[in-house]
Amino acid sequence: MLMVVPFRNGDPGKSAELFQAKTPAAVNPFRQRYVLSADGRRFLIYTVGTSERAKSITVLVHWLASTKR
Repeated sequence: MLMVVPFRNGDPGKSAELFQAKTPAAVNPFRQRYVLSADGRRFLIYTVGTSERAKSITVLVHWLASTKR
């Protein structure tokens, strides 16, 4: 399960689930199983194939700047 935790003024907020990705059992549990793209818009995840269609996600970049309004 990939989780997100918002921070406000340096204090952590309530964690929330982003999405679940099924990773193969053979993957080393001490290695990162995903990487965020350079533009912050996508994840590359080593997963087990599934017939379900992936749900879209939104990644907010530079979110702190929007709080200064």
